[in-house]
Amino acid sequence: MGFDAKANPVTESSTEVDIHEFHNVIGHVVDISNKAHRTMGDLKNSTVDEISQLKKKLNKFSTILESLIQWPGGYYGLLKPKTGCPVDLAFFGGTHKFHKIHTESQSSSDPSNSHSSVFPDNTISSEGGNKFLTLEFCEVTRQLNTSSWPKGSFCIHKLIHQSCPAGFEEGYVKADAEDTNHAGEARNNVAIYSHGPNFYFCCQNSGSASDPIQLPTGSAFLLYRFGGECQSVQGMYVSEEFVQINSEDSGNVDSVTGSHPDVDRQGSVIKFHLCCYK
Repeated sequence: MGFDAKANPVTESSTEVDIHEFHNVIGHVVDISNKAHRTMGDLKNSTVDEISQLKKKLNKFSTILESLIQWPGGYYGLLKPKTGCPVDLAFFGGTHKFHKIHTESQSSSDPSNSHSSVFPDNTISSEGGNKFLTLEFCEVTRQLNTSSWPKGSFCIHKLIHQSCPAGFEEGYVKADAEDTNHAGEARNNVAIYSHGPNFYFCCQNSGSASDPIQLPTGSAFLLYRFGGECQSVQGMYVSEEFVQINSEDSGNVDSVTGSHPDVDRQGSVIKFHLCCYK
């Protein structure tokens, strides 16, 4: 069993055997459960071989599951590029998260919303004179893996009500939203939605960005830049990217706190620096 860019199950001919194996395991469990109605002596004598075979099948299925979970443990989020979320079971159920920010929609002398080409074409939109910038996320909301993150220099998103993975420090960036007829929308676990989002981050600077770290290489992904240089990842080409938010002009309350990604702030504009790995 595999998963596409939106974590939908994908059946391939090479994995049908694995699915049948799983059904066989369930069948053995049912058989043993039915035999539990017999005396303990009969159960012990008649199921020793079956239990041995069941254990082997469960071990095989466990190996299959482990091969589908390559991303490190912890609760966290990644910003989603146009290619979609990493193809990994860790992100299952956390791929349809977004934050539609109602950005400055009145007259403004500041630079407008913008982004590099790794983001979806509909990242910037306009509705009835209102301007929006929509960010999408890939979230890990279940603990399917206990492996640690490699040491390096980068940031990921922190999930609200969860701690950062070990070795990371937290912080946030607040982007003040449009005051007039505010019409933002959100469904995610990485930002508190009030009048303008507080985006929460987990950042670490425990290694040199120039020393390659190991992360899954099967899909493109984004990390936030931290410390002025993109983290090198073994086997991946990296490019510097950005997303720029034109926040509220009047009485602007943009702010940054704690450990946060590299950002440029000019007037009411916040520019996030990111790194895309392919």
